[in-house]
Order: sequence, then C-alpha cells, then structure tokens
Amino acid sequence: MSNYVAHKKGMNLTEFDNEVLKILYKVEFANVKHIALITGENIDYCTGRLKKLARENYIVRLSLKSNELAINYITKKGVTTVGLPPRNVRPPTLGRYEHSLGCADMYVYFCLLRKLKDGSFARFVRFGDIISERDFNAVRELKEIGKKKNGQSILKSLDFDIHRPDGYFVKNGKYYALEFERTPKSTYDKVRDNALDNCKRFSKQFWVYDSKSVYNYLKKAQAEIGADKLQ
Repeated sequence: MSNYVAHKKGMNLTEFDNEVLKILYKVEFANVKHIALITGENIDYCTGRLKKLARENYIVRLSLKSNELAINYITKKGVTTVGLPPRNVRPPTLGRYEHSLGCADMYVYFCLLRKLKDGSFARFVRFGDIISERDFNAVRELKEIGKKKNGQSILKSLDFDIHRPDGYFVKNGKYYALEFERTPKSTYDKVRDNALDNCKRFSKQFWVYDSKSVYNYLKKAQAEIGADKLQ
C-alpha cells in the first residue's frame, strides 16, 4: 500500500493581502491600527487577515513590548510573493522599536483621509508615494570593509556624510522631508545641522517629536532657519 500524504492548501491571497505586503515592504513593521488606517478596513478584518498571512509565513507577528499591539513585518516569502525587488529582512529589535514605531505613525498620519472645505475627503499624500527610511536604506551604496567571524560581510555606507531624513514625498513638484525625533540629538547643533541639510534638498520639512527638549531645539532652529522651511 502506497503512502498517502495530505498536502495542506495554501491561502489564496486577496487584493487586501497584497496591499498589506506592500505596506510592510516599506516599513520596519506596522501594527494592526496602521494597516486599518491605511487600507480603510476595520480592525477585526485586518487582524484576521494578518493572522492568516502569518500562518502561511508571508509575515511574522511579534510582541516586543507588553501591553502594546503586536507588530508585523514581512518575510522573504512575502517579498517574493508581492513581486518587488529583494530586500533585507530582519526581525525588529527593542533598541529600534520606538523609532520604527514613530516613523510608522508619522507615515500613516500624513496619508490619512482628511475632510476638505468643500466636504469631500482626500489624502495629503498616498502611503505608497512616501519614500520611507527603509526605502532609503535599500538603495544606499555600500562598500565591504571587512568580514565577521562567520564570514558575513561588514558593509559601510558611502553616503555617511549625507544626512538622510526618515522619509520624504513629492507633492505638486515640491519635495517634503519627514523627520521623527523621539529623544534629543547630542546637541542643538546636530538638530540644526540636520535641518540645514534638509533645506539644501527639500522645499519644506516636517518634524514629529516626542520630547520637550526636541521641541525647544526645533523652535530655536525654526527661528534661525525660517518657519516656512521647518514645521
């Protein structure tokens, strides 16, 4: 009698599932509220689809901090499935958690539907049109400067002297830089220098902060640079 092996049928990806994978391709991670706000679907539906995507290894669901929403990040299988260029996939770390969460919050905020004066609704910018920090990192030019004990290459960015914001988008022919700052930089001069670097390449820059010290730095820099260029 021949052996019988039952093959479990994989899930059929919906248009929503593909949209979720494209969202997670752009960010270090996103939680269910981010997904719901971007897609316009309700929380329960988003949670159900995220769990199914995780079971099929398109994404990983992870709880890095207690009493906070689970975060979701894309796997290599998810990247391949969505048909986008290969991209490094690495589990989020606790050390980068607050910054990555803040960046995700910031991207979502700028793409929210808003009510206009005529009563209609529109997005200031589409989520897919935001160039994220992860997008930036994917196209950096890197040089091998050594090897680790396990043989893995040690790479150094060739554009280390150029400040890169945490994201940017283009609207009506103008370039807008996005910055998220949870804790103050080492000095006011560092914040000011980053803002000045942004002025060279962007029409305007938006800073989102989570610290009174950063607020004070930015108010001082705004007075020096100009409120029309730093908001």
